[in-house]
Amino acid sequence: MTSEPSPHDLLELRRLIDAYGLAVDTRDGERFAAVFTDDGVLAIYEPDEDDEPSSTIEGRTALAEVPQMVAGWHNTMHLMANHYCDVDGDEGTGLVYGLSLHLKTGESDVDTYMVQRYRDRYLRVDGRWRIARRDVLRQWTEYHPAERARLADTLDG
Repeated sequence: MTSEPSPHDLLELRRLIDAYGLAVDTRDGERFAAVFTDDGVLAIYEPDEDDEPSSTIEGRTALAEVPQMVAGWHNTMHLMANHYCDVDGDEGTGLVYGLSLHLKTGESDVDTYMVQRYRDRYLRVDGRWRIARRDVLRQWTEYHPAERARLADTLDG
């Protein structure tokens, strides 16, 4: 029977969600793969295309390469917001709202905002929660001019 997670499970699942974002942003493939089960799956769905993923990555070895997918951006920041989850023993499901910002520098700096939902299936393995499957449900993308001004310069302004 599915139920609300215990406070301990909720905290551990939240740390798992945050570790995912940190691993991408620090380009840490080992840390990224460690949030998944050994046979974990990451499936990416494009906006309004919920039937089939546009890309699927399976297994820890392949998952360890995922953070390099953002190497073309100067900097990224994944904000993991609302996290709803249910637990049934050593299994769980979750829905996470996310916003990822991707800074491209060059002649003119551009920040790419990607809004997504993450639909998760969790398993407790050896006493630790892991992501067994994560569906990245991309919602929309926005492009904004960006400025990497020094804070002191903007305050003196």
